[in-house]
Amino acid sequence: MTELRTQFTRFLETRNYAPGTIYRYVLTVADLAQHYHRRPDRINDEEVQNFLHNMAYRRKLSWSTIHTAVCALHCFYHRFLRHPPHQFMIPTPRLPKRLPLVWSPEEIQHLIRTAGKHCPQTQVILIVAYATGLRLSELCHLRLKDLDPDHQTTWVRQGKGGKDRAALYPPRLKQVLDEYREAYQPLD
Repeated sequence: MTELRTQFTRFLETRNYAPGTIYRYVLTVADLAQHYHRRPDRINDEEVQNFLHNMAYRRKLSWSTIHTAVCALHCFYHRFLRHPPHQFMIPTPRLPKRLPLVWSPEEIQHLIRTAGKHCPQTQVILIVAYATGLRLSELCHLRLKDLDPDHQTTWVRQGKGGKDRAALYPPRLKQVLDEYREAYQPLD
């Protein structure tokens, strides 16, 4: 690992960036350096613009990937190297606006029933996910003790951005979880 990469990684770590963000930011800057076969601190504004154009129109990367690259390069040049904002005017791409895919209640019921035929635990996980609206990563870290029927609250620990939060706990979920606890007697 180069000295500049190590310094940039430490810079991000001391500012408490998430490990995934650090990985993507460092990878983006390394990709830029490899693209031009030069250290990133010796690459000019026009070359950065061309690199982003290449990502979008030659490599055909998604807009969210390009947006992450813009954030990484902005952080590298403006915060880490402290170039003034009038240098390295890195454009932020406009993300396309898409409507979310919404499943009908019948499709949700079919999914839950089908999962229950193969694995009852998977069925309960899907019911909890649908009832609480948790993100996948939040669901993966959820423990039964985080589901609080007395206060009708689902406690999310260290969710997105490393933040704790409270989520919905619909009253109907209590019956499903009570049946699950009775049938499987989980440890947590």
